[in-house]
This record gives sequence, structure tokens and C-alpha cells, in this order.
Amino acid sequence: MTARTTFFKVAGMILPTVSLLVAGCTKFDDSAIWDKLNELDDRLTIVEAAVDKANTDLNSLSAIVNVLNNQLSITGVVPIEGGFYIAFSDGSNYKITSGSSSGSSAPVIGIAESGGIYYWTLTVDGNTTWLTDDSGNKVPVSGKDGKDGKDGTNGKDGKDGKDGTNGKDGKDGTDGVTPKLSVQSGYWVISYDGGATYTYILDGNGSPIKAGCDCTQFFRSVTYGNGILTFVLMDGTVIPVEAYRDERLDDVVPEEIQAHIVEYMPLYTGVDPPKLDLSYLIHPYETVYCEDYETNQGGFAPGRIISDYKVRFSNFDMKDNTVDLEEASVSGTDYNIGEGAFVSGSGNYFTAFFNTVGASGGISTKTAVVISGIAIEGGIKNFNYAFVMVEKGDDPEGKLMKEGVYRIFKDGDGYSELTDWDEVSATLPSGLVDLGLPSGLLWAECNLGASSSEEYGNYYAWGETSPKSSYSWSNYKWCNGSETSLTKYNTLSANGTVDNKTVLDPEDDAATVALGDGWYTPTYADFSELCNTSNCTWSFTTQKGVSGCLFTSVNNGNTLFLPLAGGYQATTLFTGFGYYWTSVMSSSQPQYAAFLDMEDSEVDLGYVIPRYLGLSIRPVYLP
Repeated sequence: MTARTTFFKVAGMILPTVSLLVAGCTKFDDSAIWDKLNELDDRLTIVEAAVDKANTDLNSLSAIVNVLNNQLSITGVVPIEGGFYIAFSDGSNYKITSGSSSGSSAPVIGIAESGGIYYWTLTVDGNTTWLTDDSGNKVPVSGKDGKDGKDGTNGKDGKDGKDGTNGKDGKDGTDGVTPKLSVQSGYWVISYDGGATYTYILDGNGSPIKAGCDCTQFFRSVTYGNGILTFVLMDGTVIPVEAYRDERLDDVVPEEIQAHIVEYMPLYTGVDPPKLDLSYLIHPYETVYCEDYETNQGGFAPGRIISDYKVRFSNFDMKDNTVDLEEASVSGTDYNIGEGAFVSGSGNYFTAFFNTVGASGGISTKTAVVISGIAIEGGIKNFNYAFVMVEKGDDPEGKLMKEGVYRIFKDGDGYSELTDWDEVSATLPSGLVDLGLPSGLLWAECNLGASSSEEYGNYYAWGETSPKSSYSWSNYKWCNGSETSLTKYNTLSANGTVDNKTVLDPEDDAATVALGDGWYTPTYADFSELCNTSNCTWSFTTQKGVSGCLFTSVNNGNTLFLPLAGGYQATTLFTGFGYYWTSVMSSSQPQYAAFLDMEDSEVDLGYVIPRYLGLSIRPVYLP
């Protein structure tokens, strides 16, 4: 019996079939009841969505009026399907889309001006009235300071009279109120105190208005042209607002991508941005959203902290609003320079748009980079960073994100301080072996956890980042005690929770976690490249008294020694063979993962070995 069959046995199991016999019962057809319940649930969902949309529209309408009163300004205008995503100078941003009048009885909130002040209006059944509070007073959209009193007149000639006293300051204007809508007991209600109390909205007959599935909408249309945003409300009110948009950004990032990005970070689009001409440290560099992570094709989970970054702005041109950019990871593995760069924004708010060319992990890249923030003394507040992979060089193993995919990051503490810019040096980590492989991949000299080529190092279950004393399904991290209760990395419902992940996330890769960016557990393709006799020859040998397999490069003669370190099952270490994890799972049998198999004078790649076993990892590094 070989060491492998002793170490790993696949046992067959016969599952008994249990018959449930139910006699003497007539099945009750409850489908009609469930249909009614589902219909009610659907109606509730529609009404709740209508309420949320209505309150968002009310907040955005209030912000628009504050722009008219010069209390806010519009800092960003991004086209989206059916409307625009609009950012305001108080940091708020709203998605405003064109609606349609359904002829329903749902209440419609609008605004109208009276005496230089905007007040809320209410339209019910086609009749528009002022929205009034419990005391019958019109409800202002935004407060407005009272005017100063006039100066008193001078005293009459003759004996010098005393100058008249200045008039008293006018009273402060009434604070603005943004109403809040809701549905109670099936009827529309409204609040003027942020939702603390509500009153019923009444129709022309003084009766509460029933909330149905017909949505209440406030914006009939929203359009942009020649620096003017034009809002048309459902009651016909037209509101033009000045809002400039630098359309050069469309040449860097397509509008459809902008529409996605703006869901996660602001895009400031004015024509009067602040001057950018310094270097900043982005720490901690935190993941906000990765499109490829959502589709299980790479990227990072939201909240994942990655390598700190530096950015340097230089050569700012105030006439054309252009600027140069350099960016680099603090680790020195990534470096990019900006081409065709320009800055939009207003006041202290800015968004810089760049086409960059560079390299990541030895692969050439062309990306669109978008950086937004607020310039403050000593740094940048709310630094956000997005990039789209426009083009990339040869990447047969799919190590970089696909073309057209975008990722978004931010400074995790909301503040990016000024820093010195050190020229980037691409110094490689120590302990690497260059075998002259076509991919440029470098192999670690020793196993993870070892300090020499001959040491066995640590043992890891697949997808776990720490060694342990016992290895079994009962203590495997990614299941609930068995191979049929997998909680991550699973493609079949029979094996547990399905997420269709088949490649280790960086946070579950022991090599990445232990050694940092650029390091990872080899893929199946990496081992295939190593074992390809066009790249390396291999032979079983003994080195310093330790049995192993020696790979020798046919390109430069360098060698790589992998000891036959065996593996753990439960608490027993089996030896006489070498099994090394890849980062790839078996998609057809998700309880297994791919591994390098070295035994009986053969070197091979296999898929059928349980993920809970404790095996060796030989890290790789892509510069």
C-alpha cells in the first residue's frame, strides 16, 4: 500500500432510503390563500419602495431650493438611466429620475414661491394648495434671514440734534422644514418633525387618502444643457439651476461606467476646482467595491485593507484645469503615471480623471483612474479612488482584473495626509528563485513557515491561514462539520452553501496573509508551468539528508527544491511523499482541491484530495 492510499482513503457510503407513509389524510389546497398572502406582500413591498422614493425626492427638492437660496451649490452632475446623479456641497447626493403622471390619487408634493420664500405645496386630485402645519401656516422649504431694519433719520437742523438710532434687525426667517411621508393603516400620512409625529393627508372631501400600488412621484423630468439643470415637477413647476459639467470626463470614463461608480463615490463635475500640486499618503487603503469580486472573478471583499498607496499631483494648469499624476504602492510593486489628466470640481471639491499606463505584477496595464476628495489644509478629506481596466498585456492565467471591470477604494480613516514622495524602487523580496519562466513568476526558496529549502515548514488546510494540531472536517474552517455542509467555496447545493467561488480570496490565502501583496499560493497553471519540461526538468534526490524533488530550469540553470514533506490527517503526519496545495478548488467536487502530487518517482497534478487535510504551501511571487 502506497503512502498516499494510507494517508487518503475515499470511503463509499450507502444512504438508507426512508419512506414516509401518510394514510387517511386528504391534502388541503391552500394555494389560493398563499396567492393572496403573496399578493399582499408584493403590495407592501411596492408601497414601501414608493415611500422611500418619495422621501428621497423630498430631500433632493429641499437641496435644490437651498441652491436657489445660495445656501448650497451643485458640485456634481452624472448622467444615469432616466436622469442624473447630483451631488451637493453639503456632501449629500441624490439620484433624480424623470417620472410620469399616472393619474392616481396619490398625493404629490411640490414647491412654489411666495414673497421671495419657497413653500411646500400639496396636489391631490389635480387641486394644488399650500402645505400647512397644525397651526395653518405655510411650511417653508428653506429658512431665510430677516432683513436688517433701516437706519434712523438724522435730527433736524438748528441746534445739532442727535443722530437717529439704527433700526432694529429684522427677525430671523422661519426655519425650513422637509416633510416626511409614510403610510399608516393603509393611508398616506405626513410629518413636519422628522417622523416624530404624523398627520393624515386629506383629499378635497376631508377624507384620508388610501395608499395603493400607484407610486407618488414629484419630478416629471430632469434635463441638462448649456450649464443648466432643469427640473420640471409633477405640478408643472419649472426650476432651472446653474450647474456646470466638464464633459471631458466622458472621454476618460464612459457614461455607463460613471453611472455605476457614482453609486459608491462622488464625482464632482464643476469647472472651478482647487489647485492640486502635492503628495499624499492613502492609509489605510480600504476596499469599497470590486465589480469582479461580486461576480466571483477576483477583486477584494468590501472593507478589505490592501497595500498603502501614495499619489503625487504636479504641474497643475489653472487655465485648462489639467494636472499630472503619479501613483505607487508603498510596497513598490505597482507604479503608474497619468496621461490626459484633468480636474473638475468647485471650491474645495475635486475629481481628477486620468488615463494611466503602467504595470502590475509584471503585466502592462492601461487604466482609467478617477480620484475624488475635498482639499483641506494639510491633506485631502474623503479621498476616493476608482479605476477601470481599459487594456492589459498578456495575462493567460487571469491574474489581473478583466478589461472593462472597475474597482473602488478609499482612505479608510477619511483623511489623507501630506507626505514626501520617494522615488519608487522595485526592490524584490529576498528568498526568491528565478527559473526564467515565461510568466515571469518567481518561486520562494522554502515552504511557508520554513527557513531553508529542506525544512518542511507549516501545514495548512486549504483556505486556512494558520497551522493547527489536528486536521479533520470537524474543525475545518469552511464547513459545519462535514463535506456536505461547506460554508464557502462551493459549487453544488448537495455540499452546502453555494457561492460558486473556486479560487482562494486573498484573505484566505495563507501565503498572501503571511507574506503580503504580490505573494500567493500557486495556481494550477503555475504548477503546470513549473512541471512543463520545456521550462524545467525534475528529478527525485536527497538534499542535506532530506528527500525531495529538484526542479532545474532549462533557461538559466537555477534550481528549486521541494521536500517530500507529507501531510497531516487528524493528528498524524504521513511522510514519504510531497503534496502541495494550489489555490484552486475542484468545481465538480467542491470538497476537494487541486494539489501537486510528488511520489513513487512521479510528479503530477491532481484534483481529488479533501480540503481539510494539512498540506505544504510553496509560495510564489509575481513582481
